[in-house]
Amino acid sequence: EAIRTWVNDGLEGILIVDGCDYALHKRLKTEIENPRSKFSLITIGDDFEEENDNIIIEPLQEEASIAISREIIPDAPASIHRQIAKDTDGFPALVESFSEKYRENPSGNISDLKDSVFKQMIGESNYANDEVIKAARFLGAFDQLQIDASNGESEAEMILKELDYGLNTVSFRAALMKLGKRVVWRGGYARLTPPPLAAKLAKQFYETVGVHKIGLFFGKIDILARAKASMSSRLSNLGMFDEGKEIVQSLTGPDRPFGKAEVLLTDMGSRLFCSFVEVNPSACVSALKRILKNIPEEVLRASYH
Repeated sequence: EAIRTWVNDGLEGILIVDGCDYALHKRLKTEIENPRSKFSLITIGDDFEEENDNIIIEPLQEEASIAISREIIPDAPASIHRQIAKDTDGFPALVESFSEKYRENPSGNISDLKDSVFKQMIGESNYANDEVIKAARFLGAFDQLQIDASNGESEAEMILKELDYGLNTVSFRAALMKLGKRVVWRGGYARLTPPPLAAKLAKQFYETVGVHKIGLFFGKIDILARAKASMSSRLSNLGMFDEGKEIVQSLTGPDRPFGKAEVLLTDMGSRLFCSFVEVNPSACVSALKRILKNIPEEVLRASYH
């Protein structure tokens, strides 16, 4: 209604909407395309597949990240440029931050420099706040997570209880608000950004909660399917860490949830398993061999019909 009023009043400008879903984009576009409109529209979102006039912003390729770091620290060894490119996952602002930290302390350990950048992104006071950092780790373990539900309990509320994580939804939400722009809100969902920071915090989340408890949660295959898919999506980012490989190794072991046919051969179980393959291919291949060798061929064929 506001946009329609602006158009009727003859106002002009550029309307920029971040975190915009496809339905809202279509409504805004209809108003902006009014022949009397003097507005332009830029919407930013991640589910515009049906549109064909989008600009898709992809992360930088490794060569581009290396080129940026070389501009900032031209005298650094090639190994440092490659490490920065790997750790920043194609995000130019992170490449700049990592490179600048290295320029300040070229003799420092690259892992310590990375921790320093992430601490700066979260904020010194937040990093020292146990509740805030705990909330950040929890959210970082998911690609995105439902925080507010219109009916019943949200995904966050149910999982906090399921894992006995030590935060309630009120304190969790309050902690997320302190993280400011590090948390992107969209409807009732939230996401921690950028992904390299989320992956680092997700690793700490798994270390804190423990693989055994996570395995029990994943093993309850009939609950919170969307949230588990989101969690496994984030888990696929942990291939850069040895701990990520260990997590998948544990989840796919003989007595673990994804080492059992009754979980792995379900629709949800197989979808989650696909994310694990990216982190630890050898563990996943071993699990498949162990499970499939004991299942008759006719049963396997029937499962695909």
